[in-house]
Amino acid sequence: MGNFWENSEMKREEVEKNISQINEITKTYIFTKKLKVYLIFNLDDDSIMKRNTRKIIKVNVYDYDSKKALATERKKPISISIEDFYHYFNSVMNSRTMFLSEQMKQRRKSKSKKSPGETEEEEDDESDICPICNENKVNLSLPCTHFFCEKCIKTWLVKSDSCPICRHKLKLNKKSPSGVSGAQSWNIIDDLDEEQAEKEHEKSLKNLTKKLFF
Repeated sequence: MGNFWENSEMKREEVEKNISQINEITKTYIFTKKLKVYLIFNLDDDSIMKRNTRKIIKVNVYDYDSKKALATERKKPISISIEDFYHYFNSVMNSRTMFLSEQMKQRRKSKSKKSPGETEEEEDDESDICPICNENKVNLSLPCTHFFCEKCIKTWLVKSDSCPICRHKLKLNKKSPSGVSGAQSWNIIDDLDEEQAEKEHEKSLKNLTKKLFF
């Protein structure tokens, strides 16, 4: 009996990895508090075994009440096509500035709550340090949302075209300063333009979420 994978150029392992990425992101403050929704994506194996079907992604949708910190599941999960999933996936990943900014704000907030007697050196968060060299502060994010220092990534790209942590396949681009398409230089910025860009990303993502799941 035929199934989706036999007629597709996509690999199940790659789709599962992308689903895992989305599930991690939909746990964040942006989704649960601002978009007021919590989503869990899974492959629908029953649908996959049916010939010619494209709705192979099952989504459990939870309405999130930020005041009560309560997620209420809707009665039926939603089935979406692989095309709709990747439309959503790409939109989320293209909005990653919003998620990265929120991560940085949370780190900075936790640093501001310094204990009495704590020095500046002790205050440094290990998550701000590049996981490759363990010396430089992170200043670059890859499309998979992992942080590194730009120097280490350029050295890494000489021998590999995937993320050092999750092995996400990277699209190399010599015209990009970092050498990777979609990578972003990152510093903690309190810039009005940056905040406006985040609001626009948030609005776009909220509209897409509403269109697909509401």
